Amino acid sequence: MNIILRHISRNILENKFRSLLIIFSLIISTIVIYLNFNIKDDLVLQYKAVMEGSYKEYDIFITKNNVNNQTDAIYDMDTLDLSGMGVKEYFGVSRVLGLYSYNNSLINVYMYGTDIDLLEKENLISIDQNTNEYKEKGNIVISKNVAEYYNLDLNDKIKIKTNDEDMELTIAAIADIKGMYLQESGRIMAFTSRETLGEIYDRPSSTYGTYIKLEDYQESKDFIEKFNQKNEGFLAVNLHDETAIKNEVNTISQMLIFALAAVIILVFYINRSMLRLVLAKRVSIFGTIRSIGATKNFVNRLFLYENIIYGILGGGIGTLIGILIRQPVARMFNSYGSENMINNTVNFKYIIYSLFFTVLLQITISYFEIIKINKNNIKELIFNKISTAFHEKKLVPILGGGLLLLSFLLYKLNTNYNLLLGIISFLLAIAGSIGIIPTVSKIISQFLVKINNKLSISTAELAGKNTKNSKSANISIKLITIVLSIMMIIAIIGFSISSVFKDVKETFNGDIQLTNIAYNKEYYEGLKEIKGVETLDFIYYKFFDLKLNNKENNLAILGFNEAKNGIKDISGKLGSISESEILVDEYYALRNEIEIGSIISLESEEFDKLEFKVAGFIDSSSFISSRNVVVISEEKYIKEITDVPIAIEIESNIDVKDLKHNLINKLIGTGIKIQTIEEFLNSNKEDIDTLLSLVILIIGMAAFIGILGVISNQLISFYQRKKEFAIYYSVAMSKKQIAKVFFYEIAYTFFIACIIGGGLGVWLSKILEQILFSIGEYINVKISFMEVSAIILGMFSLLLLSNLFMIRNILKLNVVEEIKCE
Repeated sequence: MNIILRHISRNILENKFRSLLIIFSLIISTIVIYLNFNIKDDLVLQYKAVMEGSYKEYDIFITKNNVNNQTDAIYDMDTLDLSGMGVKEYFGVSRVLGLYSYNNSLINVYMYGTDIDLLEKENLISIDQNTNEYKEKGNIVISKNVAEYYNLDLNDKIKIKTNDEDMELTIAAIADIKGMYLQESGRIMAFTSRETLGEIYDRPSSTYGTYIKLEDYQESKDFIEKFNQKNEGFLAVNLHDETAIKNEVNTISQMLIFALAAVIILVFYINRSMLRLVLAKRVSIFGTIRSIGATKNFVNRLFLYENIIYGILGGGIGTLIGILIRQPVARMFNSYGSENMINNTVNFKYIIYSLFFTVLLQITISYFEIIKINKNNIKELIFNKISTAFHEKKLVPILGGGLLLLSFLLYKLNTNYNLLLGIISFLLAIAGSIGIIPTVSKIISQFLVKINNKLSISTAELAGKNTKNSKSANISIKLITIVLSIMMIIAIIGFSISSVFKDVKETFNGDIQLTNIAYNKEYYEGLKEIKGVETLDFIYYKFFDLKLNNKENNLAILGFNEAKNGIKDISGKLGSISESEILVDEYYALRNEIEIGSIISLESEEFDKLEFKVAGFIDSSSFISSRNVVVISEEKYIKEITDVPIAIEIESNIDVKDLKHNLINKLIGTGIKIQTIEEFLNSNKEDIDTLLSLVILIIGMAAFIGILGVISNQLISFYQRKKEFAIYYSVAMSKKQIAKVFFYEIAYTFFIACIIGGGLGVWLSKILEQILFSIGEYINVKISFMEVSAIILGMFSLLLLSNLFMIRNILKLNVVEEIKCE
């Protein structure tokens, strides 16, 4: 066994560059595999950790419901009936919203008045300083993050502008990023005494919200149900509700699964190519070992052991890197919490799975290549006389064409967006394309030969003939086709998402959007008096976890009387439906077997059961990618759902920046978020860009390895054909002519591969559109000829430049050394 291990280690060291490329590609695949196993659990645990870290053992938060102004939102805790509900402890907070001016920017400040000693006792905040000055009127507690970012220190005075008055407050303590400060994110949270804020309302005991800690036996859901029955006009919410993160986690998981599939396909073809190069240089070793009595099985096992070591090394390093980047990746998708508080527990089960899968992948890649080479006789192996000519089996292109046709038929027949059919169609398209590559390559090569014959370019004509029958060219074309098609998919999906944001911008009726709206339309009518406000458009919609025809669903209910905010009216019914009618997104309807005339019922804890007749369809692809949207009349929405709009869109008759400044000064203390439409769309696009960037980075690294794999494949061709080049030189051609032939071969190979890869990438993008919709994510794939052409041209140029160094090898070829054995 020691001899075998020494032999393997020597072989790996002798082929350092190619061995490192194999290991590096396995590292990438292992990282993606490991993240796929962990990321969903990590995000859920991270969310739980933030919620539990923020509120500790407190379960419920209570506010007044359906209030018409800020004064109505205030109440006395004595008005709450909490008897017989399993309440262990509770405390109230008052709240005032304001603005802090810093470097010509206005930052939202949330000031909470409460018993700070109680917060410390319950570990809801953590103050390092040994002081009680924060109890004094006019003093506040801020977080370390805020102190560092805004260059604030103890005893500094800061001015907060509120709707009622300007307040000058003293920083009496600075708290760690623990407890409630885990929720701070991009705002400023300041805690102070109730007396400090009580003066604003002339009610020192005024309460905005109440935090409830339940007894161990009391379930949150049961408490909320009992509380709502006994306390009309109040709203109780669960502080540890996990539904908020479900959609985000599922989307991220789905994208990582797609990245994993793409990376495995790339790694399979890349490592297969690398392995061929390694084996091509060691063919004579196979023959030597077998000539001294070793059996084929022994030689097969010997090289399989080597590949198992590749798998262990790549899997081990990849898993280690995956462990190190696991939490930073999770942090990319969650802006809350402290970087030091997130769960770092290593699940050894996932480590074993990742290692096993990587080793199995490398064994699968290597096994058939080893068998293929080792089936040659000893003489062919010792003298390295393995044929470099490509012999196509007649059945392969017929089978490939059949698979492509079947892929197309499945795509067309999959009108119900079945996930399994979509995946099968995707895989058949890849397999079919690989099958027809030799035939397509021969056709294009023959066409190039005829052109060069007419132009009397003899070297190019010879190159065309060589390309047509070259095993190496065929392998390179397959590898480039896979790499380029995967890159094309990512680029096309990225372009399509960007175009969605450009298109949806045109559907907004205003220039500025107000969100975090707390009251009904009448409360905000006064905004018309602000300088620069032309019109107000109140937007009504909300996302619900509800039952649609007794089936659990996550659904957006919109109260619209016109097409706007990315909603397109397909049936021409928007604005004319009665209160008993509903419009459904056409693809959502298709997925849920809903037709015009169907009766659908909606049930939720937030409103009474509603029944509607489907009157038509809409297109909500520019509103939300899942397209789980229905539209009812605005009047029905206000009557049955809520009269509080989700947003207000304002059309400006002055410069948008000036109007935004006017609104900020007018709406101080309301908690309303003010954004231009451009800022709103960019903030949403950033969330998607973060996810896409991760996927693009992973696949980009694999594509880089793919390009190196193509170069290595050309090296195989060079090593296997050195004697051929030497014979050319000795009988007829100069080294310059040989170099030209080789250059034209490379150019033709890459040209054919880029044409096939570009076409396959476009087709796979359309199939992927279908797959994404089947999992609830609709992206309208748009193919831009200019962008596709630019990617293909860029790939062709990059490949051509990266292979020019082999021309130098031909010019330096030692003819005598190569042909002396002949």
